[in-house]
Order: sequence, then structure tokens, then C-alpha cells
Amino acid sequence: MARSEARIGALLVHDGSVTASEVRSALRLQEQSGRRLGDLLMERGAVSRLQLERVLAKQKGMQLEVERDFGTGLRAALERAQQQRPSVPA
Repeated sequence: MARSEARIGALLVHDGSVTASEVRSALRLQEQSGRRLGDLLMERGAVSRLQLERVLAKQKGMQLEVERDFGTGLRAALERAQQQRPSVPA
């Protein structure tokens, strides 16, 4: 990763998707497992795939296009449900 790119954990904390504590916990797991941070955070219920995709796009200087037709209501409902879901304790 280029040094000019922001780290995914910092971006997720900055946009309010996760807490710093959730990132620290996932980073400890990452050190042990070697797995991707985003995958660990999704597995623990801290972020949705859509939240992660948006932040990954932002990290690369891109913008994720929003669906405009079929499925937009479902995606919005899933996002709301994810935001209300408590995360798994460390």
C-alpha cells in the first residue's frame, strides 16, 4: 500500500462505521490470522459489505455508484439494519 493512502481502519472510524476499539480488536485478530481487516470487521458484524466497499472506493480515490433501479430500497433497508445491529464484543 502506498504511504499516501489512508488505512482502511482509520477511514472506517472517520466515517463513523466502526469505533477505534472495534478496529483495534480486529487488528489483533489480523495479526494472528493474516486475514484482511475488512473481512474480519464484516464477520464480526461491525460493518456491512456496502460500508466496506464505499470506504475501499474512497481509499482508492473512486466513488461507488449508487444503484438507481431495482433493489435500491432493499439495499437502504439492509444498511439501516446493519447500522442498528450491535457489534460482537472483543
